[in-house]
Amino acid sequence: MGPLLSVIMQAPLYMEVFARAGGGGSGSGSGGGAEGMGFGAAIGYFPAHFIASRVRQRLKDSQVWYTAQVITWIVAAVSALVITVVGSSVGSFALDIYIVWPAAGGVLAGAGSGLYGWWGKLRQSRAVRDGLEAAAANDATWNEDTIEQKAADIFMRYQRDWSRGDIAAIQAYATPYYAAHAGLMMQAIAEIRRRNDVQNPVIDEMEIIDMYDAPDDKDDTVTVGFTAHAHDLLVDTRSDTTLYTDNSRFTEYWTFRRDGIAWRLAGISQLTENPLATSGELQAFGQANQMYYAPDWGCLLLPTDGELFRKGKFGKSDINNHLIGTLSGAVVQVYTYNPNLTDTSVDPYIVAQIAVPRQYGRIVVRRRGLINTGIRGLQQIRTEWEQFNRSYDVYASNGEGATSFELLNPTFMEYLESLPMKLNIEVVDNTVYIYAKNKKISLDSYATMVEVLRRAHKEMKM
Repeated sequence: MGPLLSVIMQAPLYMEVFARAGGGGSGSGSGGGAEGMGFGAAIGYFPAHFIASRVRQRLKDSQVWYTAQVITWIVAAVSALVITVVGSSVGSFALDIYIVWPAAGGVLAGAGSGLYGWWGKLRQSRAVRDGLEAAAANDATWNEDTIEQKAADIFMRYQRDWSRGDIAAIQAYATPYYAAHAGLMMQAIAEIRRRNDVQNPVIDEMEIIDMYDAPDDKDDTVTVGFTAHAHDLLVDTRSDTTLYTDNSRFTEYWTFRRDGIAWRLAGISQLTENPLATSGELQAFGQANQMYYAPDWGCLLLPTDGELFRKGKFGKSDINNHLIGTLSGAVVQVYTYNPNLTDTSVDPYIVAQIAVPRQYGRIVVRRRGLINTGIRGLQQIRTEWEQFNRSYDVYASNGEGATSFELLNPTFMEYLESLPMKLNIEVVDNTVYIYAKNKKISLDSYATMVEVLRRAHKEMKM
């Protein structure tokens, strides 16, 4: 077997499906048909891009490079044709539109991007190159080699410190704002008894892709693109079992802000983030409420216990548009939860979450509907308030946990019922989720959920 066919046949088909250290994950949080089409395109794009980029890395400077390009395009074209023919023969018209055709197109786009670096993922523009040269001529802090060396050092240190949950170490090289955000994320991950262990990180490519030389040095920023790979594990620390593993290559954009003659990490964004899904309104709202915003958090914080998250699966579910903060030291979060990125008929949820200092077992407080079914493993509890019983069903793993749950009182439940969203409550041990189906992300819905969290926190006297 020749070198080209060896590369193609042996290359695994990977997709980046959950968050990297301190960054985001898969999916966009945008919902609807566009999200379905995006997933379809990703099915074809990422494997094709991975294989084609491996071909380019190994054979670009060899004598078979021309032949390698031809064979790669033939394989891509045949793959796209097979996807189209087979997919169209077994699926519906809707499946063709949202999955089959985008996947076929994704194969061709991925092949071109992998072979030639289309769209300049890590390509430095002439404007950036000229800007760096001009800035470095007057200020040694802008020396390109020095910036890249420092950025690479921070990239590797951050993987280690994130894996260890060492926020004190991160504070030494990150801005106070980003270190605070990372610290809250680490706390949230620890509260659900997980660890994101990034082992053996390797930088494959890096490039300065953006810069801003401000009149005032304190506002200087530079963005470095990294393409890298690692043995990335999401571990359940209770059982020391691995929940998810990813070995694929990934691309991230790291922004650094100047601090004297040093550069501090100010933010990380993912190639997989959908820029159209990033909400400036939510970011501003979060800052006004002492909360931190991230457009995409993938599966790192995806719960696996309880009724709400029963259908959640790593690689198929996503948490996006994430706000995180604290109330009297308790971590609070508001986010959108999509149980199934491939099924556009499944509505996403908006979820408010708070960790509490005591255990309640399992409790579900659910708005009554036309069809009311029980919940396996839980017993139905009737309260002494008949009006409440007409509007809500309560299920619990034990009656004592339900009767001691502070939110289960007429005043708070009447407040929830008065809101425009049909809110439900679920408790899993010491975590409280307040949630509702939410087809469209809106600032109003987030404002409502933050206020609900504040009232819940007050009711529980935390």
